[in-house]
Amino acid sequence: MEKDDSRTAAGPSLASPTFLTIKIASPRGPLVRVGENVPIPPTHIRVGNIGKISQTFTRLSLDSLQLSDSGAAAESDLTVKAAHGEVVAGESALITISGRVPASPALYASTLRIVTEEGARLDIPIKFRVAAHAAWGLGFMVLGLLLVCLVSALDSESGIQGDLHHALLARKDAHELMQQIPPPQSRITLVNNLNREFDAAIAILQRPRMFSFADRRPVDAKEHLDVALQMTAELRKELSAAPCGSLEVADLKKEWMEVKEDFAAIANRFLISPSQGTSLTQHLLAFDAWAAQRLLRIPIDYYTNEFDLHVNHVQLIYASGRGQDAAAEAVAVRRWMQRAANVINTQTRLMMYFTELTAINIATADRVQRSIENAGIAPDRQAAIQGLLDEASSLLLEPFDWSMRRPINERITNARTETLRAEKDTAIAAAEAALAQEEKEDSIEGIEAVIAEGAGLKRGADGKIDLQEKINWLRRGVAAWRKRFTTLPDSGPPVMHAELDALEAAVDSGDLTAVSTHSKGLFEQWRIYTTVRAKTMILKSTAPFCLHMREEALVDMQATQSAMRRLEGHPRLQHWEDELDLLRMKTDEAPTVIEKMPPDCLAVFGDLSSKTYALSNEVSSALWDVAILPDETKRQLAADLHTSLTPETLQNLISDVRPLRVEVTPSPEERYVGREIEFRVANLDPVWGSGVTLMIDFNDGHHAMASAEDLRKNLWFSHAYSTAQTFKPIITAAEAFKPGTLEPIGKKLGDGQLTDLTISPSPILAAQHLADIFFNARFGLALFVAALLYFWRYTVMKPVFGANAFDYAQAFALGFAVSLAVNDLPQKLADFIK
Repeated sequence: MEKDDSRTAAGPSLASPTFLTIKIASPRGPLVRVGENVPIPPTHIRVGNIGKISQTFTRLSLDSLQLSDSGAAAESDLTVKAAHGEVVAGESALITISGRVPASPALYASTLRIVTEEGARLDIPIKFRVAAHAAWGLGFMVLGLLLVCLVSALDSESGIQGDLHHALLARKDAHELMQQIPPPQSRITLVNNLNREFDAAIAILQRPRMFSFADRRPVDAKEHLDVALQMTAELRKELSAAPCGSLEVADLKKEWMEVKEDFAAIANRFLISPSQGTSLTQHLLAFDAWAAQRLLRIPIDYYTNEFDLHVNHVQLIYASGRGQDAAAEAVAVRRWMQRAANVINTQTRLMMYFTELTAINIATADRVQRSIENAGIAPDRQAAIQGLLDEASSLLLEPFDWSMRRPINERITNARTETLRAEKDTAIAAAEAALAQEEKEDSIEGIEAVIAEGAGLKRGADGKIDLQEKINWLRRGVAAWRKRFTTLPDSGPPVMHAELDALEAAVDSGDLTAVSTHSKGLFEQWRIYTTVRAKTMILKSTAPFCLHMREEALVDMQATQSAMRRLEGHPRLQHWEDELDLLRMKTDEAPTVIEKMPPDCLAVFGDLSSKTYALSNEVSSALWDVAILPDETKRQLAADLHTSLTPETLQNLISDVRPLRVEVTPSPEERYVGREIEFRVANLDPVWGSGVTLMIDFNDGHHAMASAEDLRKNLWFSHAYSTAQTFKPIITAAEAFKPGTLEPIGKKLGDGQLTDLTISPSPILAAQHLADIFFNARFGLALFVAALLYFWRYTVMKPVFGANAFDYAQAFALGFAVSLAVNDLPQKLADFIK
């Protein structure tokens, strides 16, 4: 209800608002029927008596209701009542207007006429503003907003189906191309990647739309589809530029040249004639040459001649114009060639077992020989150790046999063990001798004899020692110390002489308190002096052994570094190199001469030797891990080297089920939902090939499988988790698995588990969710902007909403236009900022 400032009636006796506006909401809006009316809320106005006498109302009436803009009459049922019929001077009366007016939205007008008995008159214009309920305007406006969203969703879905159709056609074209011109095996990785990208794009486009105004399927699918199309173009260009079969033939020739060079390199390395002689080293090298002839000579010569013939045969088929036949034959020959290479590789690894064992034996024997010649070992123990080496050499004589190597290794290992024990016993004996010599040289028997005289000194009647008698006894003690100092191997520390001088002065003065203090000080200085001498003498006897330990550690480090060169690509290679550098740095910091050895050299070099030995064992174990060995040889190796192999390697050698390790990339902080996690299976048995299948259970209901040969060629398992939690993937190796299960058929060959693989919430999904929130907030922004415009248009600028049927269409158009404007707002802002 709206009122103006007060006005007065003729007289002037009555005062009231100059006009009155009553607002009524029509609930049915555009659906109102003809003749339908709506009640008005009771409206109250006050009429004041500003005259000097009371006024009595005689007439309160409302003129007939009419349309304000046309003056046409309108049906109504309005009443007006006064709370009191008389208004005294200076008071006011409350007048209430009620009733019903037409429900059709419009602006209606009437006049309230008031007449009093005393002749006063008052006319008040009244407007009835009947507007459609605000919900109608907002509803039509929201309908416009939603229609834009619906159009956008339909357009997006239409685009999705178009993209899906395009992706399916592109994949079909790529597969037809590969059917018409089969790609060579050397491009199989490209083909696999191409199919994976197509499958990923199609899977994304086939997903149902999420409940959101934002649809990210086109963007996500486009990344995979663009990569797939690029790969297809590269493959098409390569296949179209080459005649049929030429790529397969060329790849076969290139691969055979590489394999042939590898065969030649293996032959040059192992198939050599050793120098003749009677030493242990020459006998070991002769055995290796014999083993190489048995293991490598026949297969290398056979395969070289065989594949020279097959490759030339394929080239002749291609030269005759039979490109497709040449391609098929090239595929078959390449497959045979790979099997042959695998056979040679198996035999070469077995040969490497013997060469590595020989290198270890030769190095160990040389070190033992140097030790027994230079370490001061007792002659009887030297003879026993030398006898073990001589026995090893005498056992390894032609004709050779495979079983010969085990006892040879046992003799050399026992010789090394006995040498270490002898060196240790020699060093301990030298230290004990040095300590005994120091105790003899630093004896104070004369002084202790004088001190013992104190028990027999004369005492008086009171039981106390006579003072003069005690002074004389103390002087004899000082004299004994003076005499002992003259026999020292050196001058002795000045502080010790100073204590003796102070003691003598205290005795001469008769100050017994000072005598006690300086006596204790003198004995303390003697203890310090003799302790230093003992350490020096022990060090003098043990320093040569410490220097020997340093040299042995350097030899171990050099051997370990040589072994590491054969393990290029091993996952722990960098760790070993760092540890070896640290050990070498500590060794270089140690003195290289006996005179500069620290007193604790035994502890220092003992710790250094222990760490070097542990690193050497770990690297040696890794060499045996990658060696392809028969089961009998594995167990023999475990028996021969059980003291120097890591527990894992021993388990690999003696266990029927090989323990597998699962290594994960990327780093833990980048393992999150949606991120592809790569699972690398380590510690594969070298003999496993394409006939061994490994299956991994990702612990989230998904699993994957691949052959050991594929995994060895860097085709690793990969998986993206959809939930953030901790998983425990399990890997199992077997020749086959029951369909649809993780249960092996027959014997389980290997297994392993990765504990505590923690997957974190994805920051990408969080950012995408936030982007969706902002995208969806645009609808809210559009609604807010449209509401502001609606209020301004139909409340401020237009008096009655719904009076014209076009008002509803305007509200709908308002929502539609604002939604379009806000949806385009980010791009407009970006263009404006540019």
